[in-house]
This record gives sequence, C-alpha cells and structure tokens, in this order.
Amino acid sequence: SFGCSQRTESSATASATLTPESMPQGFSNDEYPRRWQRLRALMEERKLDCVISPDWGDDEPSDVMYLAGTGGAWVVFPYDGTVTVIGRRGNESGQNEIGVELRPDGRSPGSLTGNTDGGLYSPALIAALREKGMTRARIAVGNLSGVPRNEEGIVSYATLDPVVKVFPQATFESAADVMMRLKMVRGPEELAVMEKATAVAELGAQAMQETARPGVSLVALWLKMYQTMLEASGAPGGIALEPSRTEGEGGAARGRRLLGSYTNAHAGPPPAGQVLRAGQILNQEITARVMGYNMQVNHAVCVGSPAPVGWESAAKSCIEAFDTLLDFIRPGRTMKELNDLWVRLAAF
Repeated sequence: SFGCSQRTESSATASATLTPESMPQGFSNDEYPRRWQRLRALMEERKLDCVISPDWGDDEPSDVMYLAGTGGAWVVFPYDGTVTVIGRRGNESGQNEIGVELRPDGRSPGSLTGNTDGGLYSPALIAALREKGMTRARIAVGNLSGVPRNEEGIVSYATLDPVVKVFPQATFESAADVMMRLKMVRGPEELAVMEKATAVAELGAQAMQETARPGVSLVALWLKMYQTMLEASGAPGGIALEPSRTEGEGGAARGRRLLGSYTNAHAGPPPAGQVLRAGQILNQEITARVMGYNMQVNHAVCVGSPAPVGWESAAKSCIEAFDTLLDFIRPGRTMKELNDLWVRLAAF
C-alpha cells in the first residue's frame, strides 16, 4: 500500500543496534555552562535579574533538569551567582558535579510530611531570593503563563503568592518565551540525544508497517510498537493511533483518536475488540523518549486495499509539501516564514 516505505531489514534486525546500553546516559559538565551562557544573554536582553522555574516537563526535560542537571522542585537561576535547586524530599544539601547548590524545601525538621516528594517550597524560594539580593529585582517565572498548549501555566498559587508578597518592590513576569528561546538552540550533545530518540521512534514506525494488516487488532499493533521501542531505548514511549472510518462508516473521514502511553496514568493501549480493516488510513503519533527528550515520528499508511479514492494523490502531495518545507529550513529563516510557506502549500 502507498505510504509504506521499503526496508531491506526487519525492525527486529534494525533494533539489534539500538539497545538501552547504546543510548546516551548523560551530558558532559561542559554542556551546562553553554546553556547558562545563552540563558544569561537572553536575560540581558529582557533586563532580567533572575529566573525561577518549577519542575515541569512534557516534550523534554523540565527547566530544573535542563538548567541544573538534577531533579528538584524549583530552580533559582540568577544573572550573577550560583544556580540553586530546591529539592523535593527535605534532605538535599551540598553541590552537584556542575556546581549547582542543592538545598531542602521549607519543611521543618520532623515534619509529618517526612520524606515524601513534595513540601513547602515558598519559604525556600524566599530564602534563596533574599540571599541572592533579589528584593528589588526583575524576576521571570518559568511556566507561569503563555506556555504553549497551556496559556495559564502550571505554577502553584500557594507557592508563588507568598513569594510575591514578601518582595513587594520586585517585579514578576513569565519566563515562558525566554525558556523557549533558550531551548530552541541545541548543542551537539543535545542533538545526539534527539537523533537517538528519533531512531527509536522510527523503529516504532517500522514495526507498525510490518504489523498493520487487515484483521490485526489495534491492541496487538500498539503493543508490538511499544515493545519494539522499549527494548531499543529502555524508556517508555507514547503511541497514539488514529484509524480512519471506512467507506461503510461514512467515507475516509478521520476516526477517533486512540491514545496510548504507559507514561500517562490516564492512558494505555487502545480499547480491546477493535481491528484494522482493508482500506483504512492509519495515522499515528509515535514518540520515543531518551534522557527525557521526546521525539515524534508520523507515517500515515493505507491498510490493505482498495485504497480510498484520492489516497495516492493526496499522499504524494503531502510528501512533496514535506520535502519543500525541509529544503526551505536554513539558519536565519524564521518560524513565521516556515509557517507562511506551509499555509501556501496547504491551499491546494
């Protein structure tokens, strides 16, 4: 069927070269100063004295992990001075190997919350900001507002409100755009991680092409793809399957999107009892994860035959549009220019 690329080796053979042991295990100590230098340049543009950000990540490591190379509840990143991480368990102290200060949250010794993950972050943030001389500072808060796909952000009011009240002469604003711009420029070590994750996701796509046939259950397909990626990377990925309706169900319109991911407590394999049928278009989102970086591969295919009218010409148009966009991408060109080109290409 059109849309399935030709391969000379099976996904099992290809995955033999991709194992959890072959995945990158961490970044060098030189990687973090590169990120810090770029962030401080962005802070200078915005006249920011400090960036604080909570532990939150979706498509890649959280701001805490990205800046500090360690887990934690909050990161405090001053324009000048030591980077500080507020921990989650109440017993953090000292420095990590890249010189980031680790300190506990604001729980009192012997607190009933004990060593649970989560405590009182505002007292620790207040202490860190006061020690760094931020009483009159311009402070940007990561994931506060204007976050892609989450306009109102994820910052806890109970955490931030006491901080704002203690520093009435400081100003607080969102750092969402600053952190986005920071992460848009990738270093060689990051690119190597992203390339590995992409290779794992492509194995998932290859397993899908080898397994998807009329009569195959969506659960069996999902599990085969999931197993292939898990064995290659050692990390759980995410797979969303979206089979179209067949002619008898109202044409080749989009079907219900069936999410599946063991990284999400509210999702799992598709519902049992659903099978692929001849002539269905199978869209999907195949996401592999390496060191917290999610890389997604999509490869629409027609399952069996006959294909819906217009499938081949539509698929060829999509491939041509993709190649045109890929050729357009060069250093110095903007995302708006790329988006405008896509709008023109899609208006056929």
